[in-house]
Amino acid sequence: MISINVAFVLKCSSIDGKCTCKPGYRGRLCNALCQPGTYGDGCKKCNCSANAAGCNVFTGKCSCPAEYGALCDQLCATGWWGPGCINKCTCDNGTCGGVTGRCTCNPGYTGSTCNNPCAV
Repeated sequence: MISINVAFVLKCSSIDGKCTCKPGYRGRLCNALCQPGTYGDGCKKCNCSANAAGCNVFTGKCSCPAEYGALCDQLCATGWWGPGCINKCTCDNGTCGGVTGRCTCNPGYTGSTCNNPCAV
């Protein structure tokens, strides 16, 4: 008797026994995760750039370095930082780094957000 883990199966054919797997799973019995670089229904190829460390086998979300956007193909645009570039920089008179968001102040300014004029 073949044992099927129903937690990973959507349905199985009563004719040939072939199962339709839940997203993220593969195999005749849906007992294996999608292979690295694939995800979701039918284990489709991930849509991530070469900068990615892979993708989530269930959602396809790319695992990007902190200073890259959602597909890992572009560095964060000026004014944005962090994983997926979703954090807005808070530097008043300067620029922020794409990884940490830490401000680099323009000449004449100081402070964590570059909002303090230097003393004359």
